[in-house]
Amino acid sequence: MDSLAFAFVASIPAGSLISGKQLRCSTKPKTVSRSRQISCRVQKNSESVTSMDIPEFDDSEQLNYVSPLSTRYASGMMRALFSDKHRFRIWRKLWIWLAESENELGLKEITEAQVHALKNAPDVDIELASKYERSLRHDVMSHVHALGDQVPQAAGIIHLGATSCYITDNSELIQYRDALNMLIPMLWKAVANLAVFAKQYKDLPTLA
Repeated sequence: MDSLAFAFVASIPAGSLISGKQLRCSTKPKTVSRSRQISCRVQKNSESVTSMDIPEFDDSEQLNYVSPLSTRYASGMMRALFSDKHRFRIWRKLWIWLAESENELGLKEITEAQVHALKNAPDVDIELASKYERSLRHDVMSHVHALGDQVPQAAGIIHLGATSCYITDNSELIQYRDALNMLIPMLWKAVANLAVFAKQYKDLPTLA
């Protein structure tokens, strides 16, 4: 059973499964609608439990989930701030700061040349990291390996002594800080405009 069928089985109500009978699931492509049909049957009598069509994923914008909260309400700057590429760039800054600190504290395994190499690494290669993700099944480690491929000289010291939370938690805090730095001036401007509006129309009768 592949991962898509497994996820689907998990959604079947427990009452649909008969004790003592083996459940078998299969998927098959439907070329016309570009979807996959998942069918789950009880092995003993081929009784159909349930089936449904799942769209094929092709990594295009049209078949990627996008929240209306971002497309409708967020500015381009805010969407860029929380984009995958910007987050991964922050990860790299955190790895540089980690290596710099460890070098300054006298960790002999890390040289200034390696820190310099990290600072001058090529930009994030999301495609390369995605390739590692498919085999490693770990977001942080996939980027550790991708950066190591881009900067072989420093491959052995990337993420040295750190946990995944050092990367994920701190990068999110940096994103929240930067988002607030964008929002707070806008908020005070909105408050000031609202104050002008309220004073301008303070004597105008209105219905509640």
